[in-house]
Amino acid sequence: MNVKDNLRKWMWLFLAALAALQVYAVRELLAALAIFILGFAAIAFSIGGLYLLLKAWEAGVGRVVRSRHPIFLAVRRGVAALEDFARRPVRRPGSEPAG
Repeated sequence: MNVKDNLRKWMWLFLAALAALQVYAVRELLAALAIFILGFAAIAFSIGGLYLLLKAWEAGVGRVVRSRHPIFLAVRRGVAALEDFARRPVRRPGSEPAG
């Protein structure tokens, strides 16, 4: 009877150690899952924030384009003048190319 109780004690110790190892592995997997979830949430939050900033910029530019404020009208005239100046040829029409 004493040998049987001794074996039973070792069996329960072995099963307890096996269960503890399994719980530890599950804890490690859950910790890794939590880290990945936090990482992906940070990436998603960053992308969402950039998207919101882009939409706010788009709305602001659209509002400026529709604005009739004198400063914005002067800026538009200046930009149009620069574009017109950039379209002009560098040489006078009819001049010979260098070379």
